[in-house]
Amino acid sequence: MKKILPLTLILFLQYLLANEPTLALLRNINTNTQQQLSIGEYHFICNAYGVLGTTQILERENLNESCKEQLLLFYKKNPLSSYYAKRTLHAQQLYHIDFKEQQCLMYVQGQRTLSELLLEEGLVVLKPHFKDKEFFAPFTRAYESAVFQRKGVHKDGVLRECFAEFYK
Repeated sequence: MKKILPLTLILFLQYLLANEPTLALLRNINTNTQQQLSIGEYHFICNAYGVLGTTQILERENLNESCKEQLLLFYKKNPLSSYYAKRTLHAQQLYHIDFKEQQCLMYVQGQRTLSELLLEEGLVVLKPHFKDKEFFAPFTRAYESAVFQRKGVHKDGVLRECFAEFYK
């Protein structure tokens, strides 16, 4: 009996101190990089962590008109690219999320995040000066893979110079 009590106490403390994942219910998918989620009665918008989507790219001041036209032309020629998140995610499903810098990491395939999948498909670019120690390597690998395989906006290589301006 004396040995069981300390063991029970240790197991109970581990249970209390466990870092449980935050699960959120996906309510709606606005864009590839923005989703509406809820935790209980709290509803919020989740922007993908560490990446710039089409909307954010087009709003950048240092993006010249030629680049804007090329990007809009890509989405006109490839309309399904705008709906990648709608084809990948499922409304009314719970997703594990983490909050970072007022953005969300949404885990969609085990340890893989939506940001990583979007980078891999060439539908977003890595944020300039992104230095997160935990996610820098997988995000950079996914981005470089899309560039190398000419996926998404990297298909024709035309936008390479446009994106290079972000990282100067």
